[in-house]
Amino acid sequence: MVADGAYFYGPEPMSHALWSDFTEWMRGYTEAVHAEGGPPPSWSWKEFHRVGLGLTERLRQEVGPECEVVYQKPAEDTGPDPASGAGAGQLAYSPFWD
Repeated sequence: MVADGAYFYGPEPMSHALWSDFTEWMRGYTEAVHAEGGPPPSWSWKEFHRVGLGLTERLRQEVGPECEVVYQKPAEDTGPDPASGAGAGQLAYSPFWD
């Protein structure tokens, strides 16, 4: 939905403020993960997912219950899925994304 974050095409199904926050988060990911030599030692998948899940929750609040919001970790992260085990009404991992 955010792509490279270069443009806000509007009307988007999210506020401009949330779009900007998603863009900043995604740019940090792109710069770190795709850097020459891979992510720097300071890169933290845990922090990346903490912020990403927070943004995803904000999106869920903005779009309302009629939309399904799914958080999927990037393929570059080989650790456990941070969204697995979510209960009903919480952020969910969709098996359709596998």
